[in-house]
Amino acid sequence: MKNQQIIEQLGNMSVMDFLELTKQLEETWGVSAQDALASAHQVIQPVVEPEPPSEYDLVMTAHGPTKVQVVRVVREVTGLGLRECMEMVTELQSVIRAGLEPEEAEELAARFRELGAQIELR
Repeated sequence: MKNQQIIEQLGNMSVMDFLELTKQLEETWGVSAQDALASAHQVIQPVVEPEPPSEYDLVMTAHGPTKVQVVRVVREVTGLGLRECMEMVTELQSVIRAGLEPEEAEELAARFRELGAQIELR
C-alpha cells in the first residue's frame, strides 16, 4: 500500500473511526500520539536568535595608558567640563554616553580603544 492510498483511506474515515485507529496503534506499538507531537514540536521549533539591542550604553572599564587623551575624547563626545570628564575617566564603570545607536556606539568605542581604553557596550 502506498502513502497516497493510506492518506486517501484516512481521509474517508469518520472521526470516531480515526480516534479508535489511533488508540489501537498506540496500544500495539506502545507509543503515544501526544508525546510524539510534543517531541516533534520541540525538534521542529526554530532556534530564535535574540535581536541585538537597538540602543547601547558606552561604558569605560579602564582608561589605559593615555589618560589625558581619553579625557579629551570624553570631553569631546559628552560636552561636559574638564572636572566631570576627569571624574568619569577616573571612576571605572562610568557610562560615557547612554542610548547610542549601534553604529555610533561602535565608532565611539573604536576611538577609545585606539587610545588603549577598555570599553564595553551594554
